[in-house]
Amino acid sequence: MSAALPRQPGRLRSLGLGPGTVLTLLLLSLGGMLGLLDLVLSVFHITDGVLETKNGSTVLALMLVFLLAVLLSAWYRHRREALLQAVAERFGVAMRVRAMQAAIRRAARTDSAAGLGALRDIAAVQRLLTGEAVSGLLDLVGAAAALALVFYLNDGFGWILAGGMAATGLLAWLMGRVVGPAAAEAEAAIGAGADALSGRLLHADVVRGLGQMPAILTRWQRRHETALGLAEAAEARGDALRELQGVVALLTGFGILGTGILLVIEGRGTIGLVLAALLLARFALAPCAILIRHWRGWQAGLRAWARLRRVLEEDGEVAPKPVVADAPAGLVVEGLGFQPPGRERPVIAGLGFALPLGSVLLIEGANGTGKTTLLRLILGLLPPGSGRVLLDGQDTWFCDRGTLGARIGYLPQDIQLLEADIVTNIGRGPGAPPELVVAAARAAGAHDMIGRQPMGYQTPAGSSAGLSAGQRRLVALARALYGNPRLLVLDEPEIGLDGAARQAMRAAVEHARLNGAVVLVVTHEPATWADLADRRLRLGEGGAWEWDADGPGPSGHGQELHLAAAG
Repeated sequence: MSAALPRQPGRLRSLGLGPGTVLTLLLLSLGGMLGLLDLVLSVFHITDGVLETKNGSTVLALMLVFLLAVLLSAWYRHRREALLQAVAERFGVAMRVRAMQAAIRRAARTDSAAGLGALRDIAAVQRLLTGEAVSGLLDLVGAAAALALVFYLNDGFGWILAGGMAATGLLAWLMGRVVGPAAAEAEAAIGAGADALSGRLLHADVVRGLGQMPAILTRWQRRHETALGLAEAAEARGDALRELQGVVALLTGFGILGTGILLVIEGRGTIGLVLAALLLARFALAPCAILIRHWRGWQAGLRAWARLRRVLEEDGEVAPKPVVADAPAGLVVEGLGFQPPGRERPVIAGLGFALPLGSVLLIEGANGTGKTTLLRLILGLLPPGSGRVLLDGQDTWFCDRGTLGARIGYLPQDIQLLEADIVTNIGRGPGAPPELVVAAARAAGAHDMIGRQPMGYQTPAGSSAGLSAGQRRLVALARALYGNPRLLVLDEPEIGLDGAARQAMRAAVEHARLNGAVVLVVTHEPATWADLADRRLRLGEGGAWEWDADGPGPSGHGQELHLAAAG
């Protein structure tokens, strides 16, 4: 499916909004002017000609022509809206999967839920494309044509209308420059407050058990009221500019009318000329008025588009690199470094080692020394600041995630299972071969536990399914072992497990090692794994690291590498 998506999804041209589509939209917008143009010409002709001749046949003919022009105008506008709807749908199809993948990569990279509003942003852009704001923007072409026609009728009318359009355009610009940032600040404040409240309520038992609900609601209410104040201030500015636009339109019409009356008095104009100019002026001012009236919608759509582009540019799909042919089998880490934005010192600096298949590495270190960050770098969930990680010669960052993911098993600290049954969770999705699912469950020591569940492997395993924390961890371990991965990564796997479950976890590590996997275990309890591990890596502050003196280091020079990295 991904092969059919555009390679540069942040560009409108790749979404079907290229020059041909834009030209078609502009031509359809001009076609939509037929009804107005015919109305203007009919009024002009009837007022200045037919009323004097009193020719009813001419009036009937003009009415029939006007009806045909209105029908054609409506058809052109309908086709334009259908085309915009198709562009919006194509936008959604092209962006949905890729934007969500980029958002998930961003969430993994930043260790937060940042970017997970991608679907909302896609919907906001779709509403922008199909709403009146884009229609008003396209109608500016017709407005320019109307202005040219007014100049053709009378230069004085043209300059008055040009001044009114310029003033209305200035108000629209002020709407974007003055009201837009204030509205964006209010939207961000409201969203931040809602995200903070949602994050707190994820741990409902803790909140209720410790009696924190009143304090949380009070704090959220203060933030929400502040955000609402910002939103009200932005809305007040928008209302003021909309009222000014109405005044500009009124003054423009009054100027044309007054000038027309003087021309009629002086014998240099007719009532038909004045009426035609007034109708054209009203049409010419309408698109800018629409942009001002719907400022909230197009501002929200443009902000959503900016966020989507930022997500796609910073966390978009990475082009896979070919396998390094002469790389040894197993895991190779070369000169790996990572310094989070805003941090003065790196978390990982100059780390390098090679682990052959069938190795077990313990990773130790105090809290905050970068153990989980190192796992993310190895798994390819974070882009390295320097260096690279190879699994059987494949760069874990510049890779096809679908292919690499099938060769990796990962048990994070925070267990997250799909809202599905156990067999779907262990099989990493629906349709997994049952024999492989059972084999993974047996390897994890979870088969007997699953058999005691009311529905066996069909038992729901989501967050509200009723499985205990230890049971969820065993299901997640079976998922990590599914398919005999080449790399098994366990982040503090002993958390929350009793003695029997710990023995099952140890047996799973031994099973993976004997099957030729490279196993990484992050732990604060090295004694639990000491007899299984043949290598130990200690992480320190500022990117420092060292190998255990009793274990083999990379190429026999582990301590020297450590000193170079730390110094």
